Amino acid sequence: VEVKGKVEFGKGLLALGLRMATSNLPQVLSSLGLQPLAQSASLDVDVSGTMAQPRASGQLQVKGIGGKAGIPSIPSLQTKFHLSDGTLQVDGLNAQVAEGSLQGSGSLKLFERSVHNLLRSPSLQFRLDGRDIDLQDLVVGGLVSGKLAFEVTAQGSLAKPKLRFKMPAGVTVQVLGQTWQVGGIDAEVDKDGLALRLLQVSGKSGGDIQIEGHMRFAPKTLPMEWHLRITELPVEAILAAARVDVPATGKLTIDLLLTGTSKAPLISGRIDLQGVHAMGVDLGDATLM
Repeated sequence: VEVKGKVEFGKGLLALGLRMATSNLPQVLSSLGLQPLAQSASLDVDVSGTMAQPRASGQLQVKGIGGKAGIPSIPSLQTKFHLSDGTLQVDGLNAQVAEGSLQGSGSLKLFERSVHNLLRSPSLQFRLDGRDIDLQDLVVGGLVSGKLAFEVTAQGSLAKPKLRFKMPAGVTVQVLGQTWQVGGIDAEVDKDGLALRLLQVSGKSGGDIQIEGHMRFAPKTLPMEWHLRITELPVEAILAAARVDVPATGKLTIDLLLTGTSKAPLISGRIDLQGVHAMGVDLGDATLM
């Protein structure tokens, strides 16, 4: 740790430089009772301005993150930041994970005009983009593969942020040997509830799955409304996903509406099986309403 500069208390002026670095971060974190989540880190910060209106700029670099206890391995993460006019700005957060990349930026409004006017709940704006992330490296067990892309945003007060997750159409993944084309995912969550505007995937061998709806985080009840539509999903794909080795063909179509609360759910809709042939026997069609 290296600190240089001066503080003029009479004038309230700041001119400081802080340099911190360690190549044995697990030992440092363990001494503080924290989990050793990374191998090394360095932090550079320069502070100027006045005590009432401080300014700062700096950069952070962390290496050897994760790789144990189910945490994805991130070889290196670095970001630059600065504080000006009461707003902390994060610029160019970059990290490599699962052969892909993470890029982020955002801001946090801490005070108005001076530190004497600290905001009771700082205002947050942040965005994180993931690109070309290899699911086979990210998810243990080899159950899922493909390249993942997504966008996560957070905005609102720090005490009550609104988070939104979006995955663009066109992402192709393999789940238990079945290939699926993602038509898009759009979900939003805040302290009041969860809203799924879109979740749509299509199977390469046929079938389409769509889910949309919402749930409110009301105490004890969790009111909800979910709509599930599955169109002509091959029975053999379902059996393969469940790892059931039974020779069967046919199509499954589902249109269900789930309403009510978590304590008293209500389900309505219909389930159709079409042209089912199993173990050499033609079972035909069936409908459950």
